[in-house]
Amino acid sequence: MQNKSHPADAVPGGNLGCWNLNIVLSLLRQYWVLLAGSVIGSTGIAIGCSYLFDPLYRAQALLIMSDDLIGGAQPTGASSFGGLASLVGLNSADGRQPLAIATLESRSLTEAYIAKHNLLPVLFAEKWDARNSKWKTSAERIPTPYDGFLLFDRKLRGVLEEKKTGLIRVSVDWKDKDHALKWLEGFVEDTNAVLRNSTIAKSATNVKYLNAELEKTSVIEVRSAIYKLMEAEIKKTMLAKGSKDYAFRYVDPPAVLPRKIWPSRLRFALWGAIFGATMAGFVISVRRGA
Repeated sequence: MQNKSHPADAVPGGNLGCWNLNIVLSLLRQYWVLLAGSVIGSTGIAIGCSYLFDPLYRAQALLIMSDDLIGGAQPTGASSFGGLASLVGLNSADGRQPLAIATLESRSLTEAYIAKHNLLPVLFAEKWDARNSKWKTSAERIPTPYDGFLLFDRKLRGVLEEKKTGLIRVSVDWKDKDHALKWLEGFVEDTNAVLRNSTIAKSATNVKYLNAELEKTSVIEVRSAIYKLMEAEIKKTMLAKGSKDYAFRYVDPPAVLPRKIWPSRLRFALWGAIFGATMAGFVISVRRGA
């Protein structure tokens, strides 16, 4: 008489979850020394490797657009002045925040800041001979202000605009926390200065243009409109000259985070443990297949 086997006996996966769990527990009992040694050893090595990296600190600040830049310069009824208002830039308030953020991140401002503070030897210290005050590399490989801009733009400086609130989060990452804080403050300060000086220069040009238009007409309504536009330009100049925080003002002032952002010992430990467990699993598979 033929014996009929139970499906669970015919296929090891008849109770697949328990069967796999039993295999795993059996392997853990058999190779626990190998697994523990691999995980502990890899974790220790990974934590040790984390000390080979320079610590990286983050300075950050929370900004908002200054009222001096956002509004206050447009006279009542400026939209009715038509082409004159457009020519002197009184209908472009919506574009001022993108302009300010673009200036903060711009190549020209960054390169000017790097040159003003001689930051290339700091940014590319591995290529700089501090004792002899010269570059170690050949002339064609000497870092340029543009290289410094790329470093800031791609790795060191972060600018994040929150569309709903209008707040702007700015950060600078560097291995020296004092430098990171100083650079962040410097970029914001220089952005305010650049936009302030630009506004003063543009307003002077606009007033000159409006004066010329004033001399060309004797129509009372047009002359009245021109006077109001000139008044707005003069007000813009006064606000710019009298405001240090012309483009951005701080909601949260610049500060360095209390903990370094890199390297993370915990992250290195997790990477090491995962690598150790993976290697142990590979060795166990090879031994079982031999």
